Amino acid sequence: MLHVMSNHNPFANGAPRTKTSIEWKHDIDKKSPTPNPMKNILTYGTLQDPTLQRMVVGRELGDGQPALLHGFRHVGGEYTKGQIPMIDSTTIKGATIKGTVYLVDNDELKRIDRYEGQGYKRITAIANIGDAKRQGMVEVFVQRH
Repeated sequence: MLHVMSNHNPFANGAPRTKTSIEWKHDIDKKSPTPNPMKNILTYGTLQDPTLQRMVVGRELGDGQPALLHGFRHVGGEYTKGQIPMIDSTTIKGATIKGTVYLVDNDELKRIDRYEGQGYKRITAIANIGDAKRQGMVEVFVQRH
């Protein structure tokens, strides 16, 4: 613990000394957990299922926001029961993927990395989120070539 002491002690009679602002800041910094920043993940298939979210991430990801990812296309069609799509990792002008964006932390993103496995790679892309006028960075899984 960092102690800032002066030669002059106003509590020489044995009364407790108050901490300096530097000591308080050090105590707060020491007790504060390391922040785990949230990231946007764009899902377009199985990870939109709340049951699967609980299995993979450990919680339901909530409602999410609709999103459009421009310049990519589905390989194998859109998600339906029994049909699991992939996104082609090569960009294609005019193509659009509809998905849902959820907020996840780094630990949850690592779990999703393991779930997606070797057939996918995670990239960072720009998507239209929500009202489609707002653009934001998203993590998205695309086909590994």
